[in-house]
Amino acid sequence: MHGLLLEYALGVGLIFSSVQQEITIPYPRPAYLPPSATYKVNAGGTALEVADFHDYHFARFASASAVEVSIEVAGTASLEGASVSPKSFGILPAVTGRTVDFTVLPPGIRSQPNYLVIQIPGQENLVLLIDQPEAIPQTPADVLALDVSAAPYFADGTGEKLATEAIQRAIDDASAAGGGLVVVPKGHFRVTQLVLRGKNIRLHLDHEAVISGSTNPDDYPERTDGKRPRWIGALVRIESAENCAITGRGVLSARGTEVGRQEIHGKERDYHRQIIMGAGPDGASKGLRIEGVLCLDATEWSIKSHGIDELHCREVKVLNNREIHWNDGIDIVNTRRALVERCFVYTGDDAFCVKTWRVAGLPVSDVVYRDSIVHTSAAAAKVGPETLSDISRVRFENIDVIRCKQPIVVDLGKSPNSIRDIMFRSIRVEFIGNFPPSYQGLHYLAARPVLIKTEGSGWIFNVGIERVAFPNRTEERSALVGGIQGGGIQGVLFDHLTLGDVLAANPESGHIWIQGNVKDIEFKP
Repeated sequence: MHGLLLEYALGVGLIFSSVQQEITIPYPRPAYLPPSATYKVNAGGTALEVADFHDYHFARFASASAVEVSIEVAGTASLEGASVSPKSFGILPAVTGRTVDFTVLPPGIRSQPNYLVIQIPGQENLVLLIDQPEAIPQTPADVLALDVSAAPYFADGTGEKLATEAIQRAIDDASAAGGGLVVVPKGHFRVTQLVLRGKNIRLHLDHEAVISGSTNPDDYPERTDGKRPRWIGALVRIESAENCAITGRGVLSARGTEVGRQEIHGKERDYHRQIIMGAGPDGASKGLRIEGVLCLDATEWSIKSHGIDELHCREVKVLNNREIHWNDGIDIVNTRRALVERCFVYTGDDAFCVKTWRVAGLPVSDVVYRDSIVHTSAAAAKVGPETLSDISRVRFENIDVIRCKQPIVVDLGKSPNSIRDIMFRSIRVEFIGNFPPSYQGLHYLAARPVLIKTEGSGWIFNVGIERVAFPNRTEERSALVGGIQGGGIQGVLFDHLTLGDVLAANPESGHIWIQGNVKDIEFKP
């Protein structure tokens, strides 16, 4: 599986790179976001720009070595403590007055990236996104390289005028030439939707570049189907693309919370906004790499691979409004062969999810999520329940779950199809629980550590749960629920499942409820 994926991962076959060598490289706050009035952050002697974003804050930088981080928190009374997650990293902060200090190890020490959540009693969370120094794209003399802000495109980088047409022309010119590098330089580029199509194209965002969705509905085309007045789709649509990439440390911002509720023609309308979405079978794509970018504020599935085979997501960061429903993180949808690694998702809905959606006859297979970190108000690692076709050979491995409502879910719903050969390995969960009443969705979901269920005639086969650690015995039990219309579950292995200090040896000690047609359940110490 992975040999072919890596072929696409190593630079779209036409781009070389060199690496920045500075020790600490600060990345700017997107100019449209307000600065934090709560936090001041210094990393390796460099002051960082901290953004105030919904009910948390974030800052980002790159470092080639270990770095000392110091956080000053506004206020007068001494802090009551602080924690740094993932806790598996073993970072123990020192708290003095209203200052929090700790050291971050250099990149490469562990398989996961240095993406951290700092939690301080009485304060909103602070997210620190620490990357390795960036590989700077360089092109051979015979490869086309286009700057969207230069002639003949002159894309507006102030955010005042739409840059959609200019950036799209550069992408289309690269496509017509058989491929090339399209660079989005420093600036704020406001767009409706970009379409990445053609072969051998790399769309690269400078670390000071922001591509953001327009928040003015009148910028979008009118719809004629009567559902909504305007067509507001994904920020970037992948359509009939082959061996292409979206890279860089820049920002792709849907600005979905702002555009999501708009009054048009005297009526308030609800718009769902994705960041990157495949076009589906009518515009099927193959060989897409998404690396390094920061994705902000989706109000529907943030990255939806719909119809993209051989997808590789690496070091992608997704930050969304935690109180929005439908804003999944990275969803593998109707895709064969996908690798999602060293990524970070902080969102309101499911973090990592595998689905077969909308079009029957497009099975999903050979999917790996690994070495990643999530904070979600819903499920952390999930398969289903959208299952219009079969799903097989999916693995979630070495994932730190800072907070969630349901860590592990396999849900076939009422589908007559099958889910088989699903593995959850080395999943570490810090908190499982319900969320404040202000959260808009998913109140009906119980906070179950493991949920495996089928309600129809379909079957779930061969689910492995190995070396999974839950923080405690939750009020709600894990549940294995077989179908009531002839379907069921066959083959679930719990290998070294722990609930706090308790090693599960059977359903009772594992706090697991079993109902319906469920066969071949095994526990190993």
